This record gives sequence, C-alpha cells and structure tokens, in this order.
Amino acid sequence: FIITNVLKKIKNYQNCEFIGDSTILNWFIVGKVFKGLGMIEIKFEKDNKKERLEQNKYCKESVNKLKEDCIKALKHGKNLWFFPEGRCNNHPNKLNQIRGGAFKFQQTTKIPILLVAFKNNEKVWANKGYPTGSSKIKVKFFDNPRIYNTVELYRNDIKNSIETWINN
Repeated sequence: FIITNVLKKIKNYQNCEFIGDSTILNWFIVGKVFKGLGMIEIKFEKDNKKERLEQNKYCKESVNKLKEDCIKALKHGKNLWFFPEGRCNNHPNKLNQIRGGAFKFQQTTKIPILLVAFKNNEKVWANKGYPTGSSKIKVKFFDNPRIYNTVELYRNDIKNSIETWINN
C-alpha cells in the first residue's frame, strides 16, 4: 500500500513511466500495481533469481525493446524513471554498482537526467524477495537536470549525490 502511494505520487508529479524487472509484473498485487502505473519492463539474461542478482545483466532483445518503448513514451510527453543500480540495494547507506543504461539513453536522446533518490525503502522492500515491510519512504528530487559527457562522471555524480543525501 505504501509503495503504491509513493509511486502514484511520483507518477502524477512527474508524468512518468517506470523501468523495472519484468518478473515484478508476475507478483501478486505488487505486479498489478506496477502494471497499472505503466511500468516498462526489462528482462534479465538469467531466469534463475540467484543468478540474476549475481550477474545483473539484461537480455539484449529486451534492451532493444526497452529503447523503443522509452522513445515512444518520450514522444508522448512522458518522463522515464531508470533505477541506476538495476536492482534493490544491498546496503541502505551505500549504492551498488551504477549501471550505464540511463547514461547511454541520455547520450542517444540528448535528454537531461533528473536525479531522484529514495530513503528508507529497504525497510519496505529488502534487496531479496518481495516487499514485506513498512516505513515512511522519503523521496528527494534533486535540482538541475544533468547532462553527462562520460559514463564515469555519470556514475560518480549519481553515487556522490545520492549517498550524501541518504547519509544525512
């Protein structure tokens, strides 16, 4: 219920589409919520959950379809929400490896990236399993949409900006 309210608020505020793991859409209740919110799915290379979490790599065909779906959403005036870690976080105060998908998409479309961060979401949705907890989740919309020239600048800025906010 809390996740639904947070995501609805964000979706209405930012006129956005979410990008998420396709397996979420099969989850009881949560899958219906995400589908209703218009989540654009991406599929991992591996079907086995443990292997997916370890490798954190996407299926190439799914990436190509995601690009098409994202461009279509942008043409319809939507904003896109990429989660730069590609999965739930292992440590609440430190980000996992930052993936390069949003950077690559920004390079292709020349559309700036607006950083958004969540605090306390690990209390609702642990890095393994289903959302089972409850907590007040804080959401931070960072000022100034950003254009990055290199993937290193993108990764460092996201990591530093979000970790600084989470830890204060």
